[in-house]
Amino acid sequence: MAERYLLLVHILSTVFGLAGLLIVLPNPEIIISLPPVGQTAFQWSMAGGGATYIIFGALAVALYSMRNLGIGTTLAFMLPS
Repeated sequence: MAERYLLLVHILSTVFGLAGLLIVLPNPEIIISLPPVGQTAFQWSMAGGGATYIIFGALAVALYSMRNLGIGTTLAFMLPS
């Protein structure tokens, strides 16, 4: 069940990042019109958003594979990769 939540957070952070790159970034007037809290959130999302969705995706896959394939098979895949 936890892997589903991690996958959901991964998907939401991916959509949030894409929206920032495709909608907000090409339109600087949107960034300027944001309140200070919104501008800070946008800066944080640009700085750490990519790492966030990668980490949550990796955690979701790791948890899923440990539960369905076992720890040995999961580690056999993860160690070389």
